[in-house]
Amino acid sequence: MLHRLFGLGFLFLLSFAASAADEPVQDPAYIMVRSYESHVLNAEGADTATYERAIKVLKDTAIASLKETAISYSTSVETGEIITAYTQKPDGRKIEVPKANYQLEVNSAKDVGASPVYSDYTTLSIVFPDVAVNDTLVLQYKITQSEPMFPKHYSDFSTYNRAMLYEDARVTYDYPTSLPIRTEITGLTEKSNTEKDGRRVITWTYQNKNPVKSKRNGASVYDFGTEPSYIITTFPSYAAIAEAYGARAKAKAIVTPRIQELADTIVGKMTEPREQAAALYDWVTQNITYAGNCIGVGAVVPRDLDFVLDNKMGDCKDHATLLQSLLMAKKIASTQALINAGPVYRLPQLPAAMMVNHVINYIPSLDLYLDATADMMPFGVLPRALVYKPVLLVDGFKDGSRTPLPPKHYDGQAVTSHIEIKPDGSATGTVEALLRGEYAMVAHAAFKKITPIQEEEFLKNLPKRYQYEGKVTLDRSDKDNTPERMKLIYKFDIKKFLEIGNAGGFHVFPLFVEPVMQSIVGAAAGAEDMAYDFACRDGLFEENYTYTLPNNLKILAVPEGLHYKNDVIAYEASYKQDNNTVRIRRLYDDSTVGRICAPKIAVAYKEAAEKIRPNLKAQIVYQ
Repeated sequence: MLHRLFGLGFLFLLSFAASAADEPVQDPAYIMVRSYESHVLNAEGADTATYERAIKVLKDTAIASLKETAISYSTSVETGEIITAYTQKPDGRKIEVPKANYQLEVNSAKDVGASPVYSDYTTLSIVFPDVAVNDTLVLQYKITQSEPMFPKHYSDFSTYNRAMLYEDARVTYDYPTSLPIRTEITGLTEKSNTEKDGRRVITWTYQNKNPVKSKRNGASVYDFGTEPSYIITTFPSYAAIAEAYGARAKAKAIVTPRIQELADTIVGKMTEPREQAAALYDWVTQNITYAGNCIGVGAVVPRDLDFVLDNKMGDCKDHATLLQSLLMAKKIASTQALINAGPVYRLPQLPAAMMVNHVINYIPSLDLYLDATADMMPFGVLPRALVYKPVLLVDGFKDGSRTPLPPKHYDGQAVTSHIEIKPDGSATGTVEALLRGEYAMVAHAAFKKITPIQEEEFLKNLPKRYQYEGKVTLDRSDKDNTPERMKLIYKFDIKKFLEIGNAGGFHVFPLFVEPVMQSIVGAAAGAEDMAYDFACRDGLFEENYTYTLPNNLKILAVPEGLHYKNDVIAYEASYKQDNNTVRIRRLYDDSTVGRICAPKIAVAYKEAAEKIRPNLKAQIVYQ
């Protein structure tokens, strides 16, 4: 029960739905007895919203989480009011929340009259008294906007969680007919729809007497219409959303003398537009830290650039606006672009502003999208969460625009190990790991954050992580390294790599580097069947090993080779013995196309993993 002001830069949170095949929720811990909300809009699109929630406690385990709740609102454009709050006993008695059970937290500036830096949100926490099983907790409150998020526009989206038992839910909208309201309703029933004196009042109802467990997970793609939900909006198109954002944002992207001087300093003697753009992007990502902006309409309007530069911080809109201004100073045309940073890969037909919650940049002449808040991403590369997503270009809007897919097998890892085992069971050798794409970026970012002393300590403790004693050194100075490529060369000297004197065996896996192939296969083998489309990606992973055993050991058995292929996964493994030397090659090729996969692809992943995993776990046996 937290009122949230949806806007660009806010994380988009969803209560995911369940499929028809999902399991019923047995013995729920609480029931939503009433969930009422009423919205009264004025001609400008500002909302006066009244909420009422009545939750019945069924189990002791729910008391701790339910007895305390909170409402919040943006102080500069909203007011909040508790109408009533009480604990209702089974015999009908009402225990009002006493004044001592309210706590008010106000985000404000230190000095009177000054504006806060991060947030102007006020949060009112409420603790219900004397809560026990079979009590009903009732809260009614009102949030009143003094101005809408976008002038003369209104847009909202809400979902109902099918894992929750709803006895009675309803939502009412009362608005002037002068507002061009459109709605898209899924799973709710229209109870009434009347028009009088230039206003329309619509009420929808919802019940869920049979809650079910959801089969969604963190990879599931969200599509509007797959759960009980509604969109209500005045925007005629997604182009109109981009235009409404740009109407105030573009005015902030200006070339002042300060911006011009900064751009000239960053670029120096560079003349190529791509080189200049890369330098400007790098400067913004490395020098401007991220700080959310939760201040009234500031949730959708960038800050002034002097503030951003003075404080070296800003949210996604501020980063994008600063980068656009710096590019403009070097005569490189760009635009901001609105995108969803969550699980939305397909926008609903009806345009809803909260379906886009992040701002990035686009340079048409280079056909490049840039996320100026992504400090670990090299120039021209987007974070995985933004790949193949719909984008709303503020300038040059085109229906159906998407961020591009990376090249095939952009992400991957290749590991080459040479291990020589001594007669006493100790071992020396090298492990070379070539990381590509996101794996390289993550490694670069990790090493960037540690000091030489911390790296020395990491290497000192590295053998212990594998339950070995010994020494490991690391060389990561390969001349061909780039932000999207990283070569790591480990050299090691390990005591008691093998136990000598008895028959034994050892698994074949990468030493000292992330065993990506094993992790991917293990996760796929243990995953539940997908009920929804999910976010996916391709990749190429290779492992090559050369084990040389001493003459006092005899190799009794090596794993059998394996060749497996289905529609998306190909795996090859060969194990060749030449006297006391074993050479191993494994290749795992995920040829998934795109970033959205149907549930049947997950089935293919799992089937492949079940065949491949035993091979990855096989041992070389010796005596």
